[in-house]
Amino acid sequence: MFEHDRAISSDGYTDEEWEQNRRQFFEAAVAAFVRLKAENVFGERTKEVTCFVSISDDDRAEDVENWSAQLLNTPELASAFVDRYQQ
Repeated sequence: MFEHDRAISSDGYTDEEWEQNRRQFFEAAVAAFVRLKAENVFGERTKEVTCFVSISDDDRAEDVENWSAQLLNTPELASAFVDRYQQ
């Protein structure tokens, strides 16, 4: 999922540094969701809410969404989410 961003890394970061920063960002976002869910921030129906992280303007948005949904939800919710475009 985190294999390429070479065109954007012209800001002085090496590809490896850019990729590490990107990975850390998504890991932090998932960790924040885990904490919010543990604190029952979504109320009584927390276990019914499908949580995921997304990114706009990126060809890998669906990959990020699926990866995060699998980490943040029950297997049943994650499976339904990952299969959302299947017919």
